[in-house]
Amino acid sequence: QAAPVSSMASLRLKKRASLAPLWPVLQEVYQRLTATTDHMYDLLGTTETPLALRWLLLEEGNLLQALNYLCEEGSTSSAECAGTITICLAKGFEFAGRAKTGLQKLSPTLVAFEKFWPQQQAAALANRAMGNLSLRENDLTGARQHYNHALAIFTAIDGKLGQANTLRALGDLKMRNADLQGARNDYDSALAIFSDIDEKLGQANTRKALGDLKMRNADLQGARNDYDSALAIFSDIDEKLGQANTLQMLGLCHLTEGNWQQAFKQLLSALRLHESIENQLGCAACYGYLVRITMQAGQTEQALAFSSKALNILRGIGDRFGQKIAYTDLAECLLPLAMHLGLAAYYLAWQIAQDIHDPAATRLGAIFTDHLKPHLPET
Repeated sequence: QAAPVSSMASLRLKKRASLAPLWPVLQEVYQRLTATTDHMYDLLGTTETPLALRWLLLEEGNLLQALNYLCEEGSTSSAECAGTITICLAKGFEFAGRAKTGLQKLSPTLVAFEKFWPQQQAAALANRAMGNLSLRENDLTGARQHYNHALAIFTAIDGKLGQANTLRALGDLKMRNADLQGARNDYDSALAIFSDIDEKLGQANTRKALGDLKMRNADLQGARNDYDSALAIFSDIDEKLGQANTLQMLGLCHLTEGNWQQAFKQLLSALRLHESIENQLGCAACYGYLVRITMQAGQTEQALAFSSKALNILRGIGDRFGQKIAYTDLAECLLPLAMHLGLAAYYLAWQIAQDIHDPAATRLGAIFTDHLKPHLPET
């Protein structure tokens, strides 16, 4: 499977005129490389994720060289292969928690997409993939620009599936900005398209997203209905990542209702699925929710153990946004046991929020100050 990548990476021809005699060979290489990379993309999010991630890590240098060559060559037939490599690498970087690295290594390729393939599906897919990486890095402005650009191209070429996936991504972005009505509008539009073209995975992902939105609005029954619908589809099409994420949120539903036993059961099921596909971000999120469950059950030592596991993963993959959440959870664990350590954890959460320009910084600063005030000398 690595052979097509190595073959492409070894091509260092600079003069396009010299390509003519090799064109039949190049076309075959394009086709093989596209098929192999597309297959690895499909494996991400399944039980074969470890295989895909290992392949991508092994071939990362070759794939980037191949992508650079394709972008220099710039022919119409290069577009599909360049787009496939870009979205596969981007998804791999996102899955491995290396979004910052992905942005650094893939951003230059967007120049070629704008120059050679501005109105082709490959350009739209690449922009959406870069939007996903920007969102992981909490660059909401950059994510919005990439998503809007992708949506404009998909609309121009009447790419229904692309439109729907990008609308759902824009809904996720608006959720991060607390624009719940805007998110609802985008999700509803995406779901209508997914249903019209009978795209099951898209329907399931959007149902799950609508459940998340209803959770934010404290509509627990509505959220559970959407999660149940999503889980049924994910299970039917054997989509492990979707199942794990939905079970995770169903666990949070139970936790919100105070049913920590059922919440614990759902979260453990989600954790096992995330582990089976080596989804580190998903594992960290599950550990974070398990911290809250065990705190609610009065099991502080177990909560601290789960908190440590979450932080170790998030530090390892450099996820600052996740670290902010984990330090906030850790602070809540530590405050009843050792006030000074709890305050230190809150301070670290606030500091990270400041560094990444997270709106939560103001709230975290106020919490830190409120806890600190009783321990300050009177003036």
